Order: sequence, then C-alpha cells, then structure tokens
Amino acid sequence: MKSGSFHWATLGVTGALLLCISGQAGGALICYDGFDYALGHISAKGAAADGWAGAWETFDMEGVQGVDDFPRVVAPGLTYTDDSGESLLVTGNGLQPGYVRYGNAIRAIDLAPGSNAELADVIDPVTGTIGKDGTTLWLSFLADGPSSGYADHWVGMSLYNGSNAQGTEELFLGKPSGEEHWGVMEIGGPKLLSDVPGSEQVFYAVRIDFKSGPEDLYLWLNPDLLDEPQAADAQVRHTLAELRFDRLRVAGSSLFAIDELRVGTSYQDVAPVPEPSSLCVFGALLPAFLALPCVRRRKR
Repeated sequence: MKSGSFHWATLGVTGALLLCISGQAGGALICYDGFDYALGHISAKGAAADGWAGAWETFDMEGVQGVDDFPRVVAPGLTYTDDSGESLLVTGNGLQPGYVRYGNAIRAIDLAPGSNAELADVIDPVTGTIGKDGTTLWLSFLADGPSSGYADHWVGMSLYNGSNAQGTEELFLGKPSGEEHWGVMEIGGPKLLSDVPGSEQVFYAVRIDFKSGPEDLYLWLNPDLLDEPQAADAQVRHTLAELRFDRLRVAGSSLFAIDELRVGTSYQDVAPVPEPSSLCVFGALLPAFLALPCVRRRKR
C-alpha cells in the first residue's frame, strides 16, 4: 500500500511530462531553412545539411545564373503567432526574393541514400524524386508583402523538378501576378485564390496527398499551430496532375519577404512551436511534490 501510493504518484508525473512533450511529436522533417545566414546575397549560402543537397543557387528570370541584383538575406526575419497565442519556432533572418526587381533562388533537396527524404520513404522509386504514391507531404513558409501597390507583383515558393540546374516549375504557392490574394497555381492550370489579401502576412500550410494518378492539395493560411488543420477548413482545395519534385524555388518581387521554409511528413514537422518551458515541467511535477508528504506520513 505504501509503495503503491508512491508508484501512482510517479506514474502521474511521468504521464504529465509525456503530455508536455507529446505536442512536439511529429513524423519526419525532410528539409528546413530559416535563412540563418549573414546579410547579403543568398547565392552559395547554405550547405549539404538540414535535408538539402547543397547551397542556394540564384538566377534572373531569364535563367542567367549569379546575377548580383537578386535574392538577399535581410533582417529581421518573419515571425508568426496564431489566434491561440502560440508562436512558430523561428531562427535566423529572412529572404527578400528580389533586390531591385525580381529574384529567383533555387535549392535542391537531398535525395541520396540515408537522406531525410529517403528515410521518410517519400521518394518515388520510378522517378527517384519526391512524390511516392500513398504518402502525404506537408510544406510551410512565412510570406509578407506591402500594404498597397502589390497587385501587379508576385512572390512565392515553387516546387521544381528536373535534371538541369534550374529545373522545371511544377507548382506555385504564393501570390500570383495580377491578383490581389494569396493562393496556389498549378503550372499550366488555374490560379486558385484564397480570401486573404496579399497585403497580409501569412503562414502557409500545404498538404499534398500523393496517389496513383492525380494528387490532392489543401491550403490553409494562418492556421493554429498545435492542432492539425482539417480538410474541410482548407481555404483552397484542388486536384493536381501527377506531381513530382526535387528542389524548391523562392522567387518574386523586392516588395515581399519569405522565411521559414519547411517540408515534412506531418503537420507538426512544419508547424513547430518552442520546446515546453520550465513552467510546463514544474506543472507536471507539482502533483508529485504534493503527494510525497502523504506517502512519507504513511511510512511513519
């Protein structure tokens, strides 16, 4: 009876601690970039780490590589706090896609044996690129724009595929040119817009369900961080043509900023919050501290 009382108190502490930690559990983070670099041109920044095959490469919109006019690391980076007061885990600075006009930065995802993507089992065995049938992928990023004068400008993150340095654009996530709102554009397909204007900073969360044939895409803007958004609440839902990709492009006007790129297999991977604070741990341990005097009294 005495040892049992202490045993149940211990179990209570363990359970509470697990509850604190469980909110951070996820699937597999495939790649991440918070632009934690020195200020200046993004070209050649980054390395073969954090799920990437190498550094950023820059091009102008005609495909000329390394133009000094284009994407730059700027400070401060972007942040996001949801309606419940939870804040996205962020690091480093941010990226201004264009410097004077439009910029174009591309980074290849590591698909080699032992890579995050290979271990997450999302690589299509036929093409050797991301998009294996029967898998689900989540993507997220932060984007911000000016309060006015942005309609004719565009910015976003694109999924690219191909064997050459620049590749071929397959899917655009962002604010298309000539439009007033954030959305999605399948290359060669329609522009699918949300009701959120391009003047508002947004946290993009995208889920793609890869299937045999067309894929299902869902877009949420500014969702809660702790609760996985539901398909019924998506601002955009779309059936894509078969999609495969092996790199990401960040591009657009100098009026905008992009930050916190993530690709993973669960929502928690791409919407992380800071680790539980000491207050959470104290709250978990408090019941044990209260129970211990009772246990000691019974032993006397």
